[in-house]
Amino acid sequence: MWIKASCRLSENVFLLATQVSTHFLVSDDLTALTDTGISAVHSQLKSEIDAAFFEGQTLNYLLITHSHFDHVGGVPLLRRAFPKIELVVSKETAELLRNRDNLEQTFEKNRACAEAMRAPYDISLDDWCAAFVPERVLGDGDVVKLGE
Repeated sequence: MWIKASCRLSENVFLLATQVSTHFLVSDDLTALTDTGISAVHSQLKSEIDAAFFEGQTLNYLLITHSHFDHVGGVPLLRRAFPKIELVVSKETAELLRNRDNLEQTFEKNRACAEAMRAPYDISLDDWCAAFVPERVLGDGDVVKLGE
């Protein structure tokens, strides 16, 4: 079942929905978003994030589950919106995000989606690639704490 509307799932967990993807926003002292969908729905995802926030909250972490184009397309754009955000990935995903050919492919696939959806796509390939340097690379047993 695909939930097509954003909603609060619990006190600290929101389900954020766009036209083509769903995401978990988990919030306590710090806030994390799982994956970012494609870049074409970035403005919708940003609006959903803003609507879920309490006054003064910001997005602290992007937790990327894997590097497919439809899971990472919003990373560069969310980094613009939340300049202090930390990109958190697994070792395997970090390796793929270091590969320029892989990043070029995700860039082109997101550009094609944006074109098909008539959405703006105002980022250069170099800026795209620069956005994918992770601040944290997690291994087995590592934890990202959002609260005490």
